Amino acid sequence: MKKAVLIIASVLTLGAGLASSASAVSLPQYFVDPENGADSATCGGSSLANPATGPCQSLNQAMQNGGVGVQITIMRPGTFGPILINGPIGISGPPEGQAFIQWSSTPPGCKGGAPGSCNGNANATYAVDVEGGSNAAVKLKNITVGGGSGAAASADVPGRSWPAREESS
Repeated sequence: MKKAVLIIASVLTLGAGLASSASAVSLPQYFVDPENGADSATCGGSSLANPATGPCQSLNQAMQNGGVGVQITIMRPGTFGPILINGPIGISGPPEGQAFIQWSSTPPGCKGGAPGSCNGNANATYAVDVEGGSNAAVKLKNITVGGGSGAAASADVPGRSWPAREESS
C-alpha cells in the first residue's frame, strides 16, 4: 500500500522569532491527548483530573483555544486533520514520533478560531499550510505530515512547497 508522507524527522523551523525566543521566554502551553483528552472551550491543560481543563482531544481544538504564539504538546500518538498556520506556533509530537497531520478534504484547523475560520471555510489544500509571512515562526517536532491523492502538496510555505513522497508500507 502506498501512502504519501513528508517526514519531519526532528525539527522544522521556519521564520526567526519562535525558535530563538523559545529558550528565553516560556510560551503558553497547550496539551493534546487524542486518547484521553476532551475538546472544550477551556481544554489545553496537562492534567487528566478535570476533563474540562485537561488536554484537548484534537489538535484543531488546541489551536482554536491557544491563539498566537503558543506551544502545543501532543502527549500520545494520533492522527490529526489539516491545519493552517497564520502566526507563530510550536507543535511537538510524542517522543516516539507517532503524531500524524494528514490532509483531508475538510476545513483546516486555525489558530484562535474554529476550523475553516482562517480561510473562508474552504476545504484544505495542504496537510500543513503556513500563511503568515515573516511573522509565521513555526516549529514542528516529531511530526509526520501526509499529503494524499487530493492534496496539492504535503506542506506549503510561501515560496516553498514540499511535494508528497510515495512510500510503500
